[in-house]
Amino acid sequence: MNQEEFKLLARKYESGNCSPGERSLYEEICQRLEQQNKDSDASNLQLVKEQQLNRILREDAKPFHNVWKIAAMLVLVSAIGVLLYHVQWQATPNWQVASTDSSHRSKVALPDGSEVILNRSSKIEFPEKFEGKRIVKLTGEAFFEVSRDEQRPFEVHTTQGITRVLGTSFNVKAYANDHFTVAVKTGKVAVHNQSAKFILHPNELVTNQKGSWEKQADINIAQYVGWSSGIVDLRDLSLSEGVQLIGEFYDVNIEVRGAIGDCLLMGRFENEPFTNVIQGLQYALPGLQLIKKDDGRIILSGSACE
Repeated sequence: MNQEEFKLLARKYESGNCSPGERSLYEEICQRLEQQNKDSDASNLQLVKEQQLNRILREDAKPFHNVWKIAAMLVLVSAIGVLLYHVQWQATPNWQVASTDSSHRSKVALPDGSEVILNRSSKIEFPEKFEGKRIVKLTGEAFFEVSRDEQRPFEVHTTQGITRVLGTSFNVKAYANDHFTVAVKTGKVAVHNQSAKFILHPNELVTNQKGSWEKQADINIAQYVGWSSGIVDLRDLSLSEGVQLIGEFYDVNIEVRGAIGDCLLMGRFENEPFTNVIQGLQYALPGLQLIKKDDGRIILSGSACE
């Protein structure tokens, strides 16, 4: 990502026109830059940063707002290899970090043989070797298939809660500024934080939104884990609910207007391009009207279904 691309992303963020993936990417970049400034204690490196930043600022005749200063810092930090692109790895003395950008997903193998599929704009941290309890740290969303080991529990730590298993498959969604969700495909999962604790079984989930917990049973698990295998399952969802799932999967900002948002969907798509999904919606809902905005948004509208 160059400076101009970041400026465009910043404008979309400030105007509220970011897709979910773009919003997460922007916030992740800003957090990394802020953390880099906090962690850096090498005076010579700081001097280099300041000199290059001043040179970048002088090249623009117009005053920089704070966000443009961040963009300039982005160029500098990218040059020294701090920001990562696509699927990235960082080595620390005992931990490794795998992360994805807003355009890619990735499969990660853990030291115990467990497998993780990272969704877009996500990051997982794990030790080079598990000793005792198996602990990983997650920001974003991931689907886990955990190798069973009754002597060493497996824990996923996020800012909103801890998910603990022995061996199972489940999905954790924990993006910054978004609700926290754990959905179970197989096995038994314990979820807790300082205020609550839940035990989940297959086809159950728990969510935490602004401190309010809710547990659900008999869910369509494909709607929560299908993204990891290329599946978008819209069955028994309203159009308004379905486009949220579509938007997250394809990283597209979709809005629904009018009573058509209450119409029930029945489609299921597997490894289909976005255009095929939209055509499927138009076929299922003949009154559906579609408008593409210059900023990338897609507006769906129409009257109520008969």
